[in-house]
Amino acid sequence: MGWLDWLRLRHMRSVRCEPDLIWLSNEARWQGVVDDVCNRLSDGTHLVVVAQFPDALDTAACSLKEEGVPVTLWHPPGSADELARELEGNVDRVHLTLAELLPPRLSTPENLEADPLTLIAVERHPLRSMDRALVEFANAWPAPARIRYHLSLDDALLQRFAGPQVKALLERIGLEEHETVQNHLVGRRIAHAQRQIETAAVSREPARSAADWLERNCPQ
Repeated sequence: MGWLDWLRLRHMRSVRCEPDLIWLSNEARWQGVVDDVCNRLSDGTHLVVVAQFPDALDTAACSLKEEGVPVTLWHPPGSADELARELEGNVDRVHLTLAELLPPRLSTPENLEADPLTLIAVERHPLRSMDRALVEFANAWPAPARIRYHLSLDDALLQRFAGPQVKALLERIGLEEHETVQNHLVGRRIAHAQRQIETAAVSREPARSAADWLERNCPQ
């Protein structure tokens, strides 16, 4: 591979991590996810909605279906060409999956021409290492990819450092349900909380939701 090919490959596999959108409530978050999906359906990229836990996956599917958005519960294959075929064969549907099912490495034919990929994540895992699944998959995708997280102040993870007083403060300064917080300081606080949980967790038992996971594996 020449250096021009290397630069082209590096560009193709660039991953853009968009700032997290943090909503005041779960209800606002799910409406935000629906609006985000509907806005991106026509932008010419493959669209995959990702959850860390089954409860959030079920809620995302129900929220999209209620708005008339066709969805497919998806178990991604392990090769890029199969992935591309499945996504291209259902361009009018949104694919929903769990982060743990995303293959971190993809077998990619040299001549594969894939469309860009957008991952909309509806939550973060309490463990930072588990969030890496999205980044690893996006890095393996043989075309530009981007990741957007939708979070809520009601999330169990955010409750670890942003309790009811933070929500009350944001409401007092005029933040409305349809508005979001996009702040790099909050992102750093989330990462710090995840690292603390990683250190304090007594086990890593699977769970239906982030709240259940924290109760089982890292009780306060």
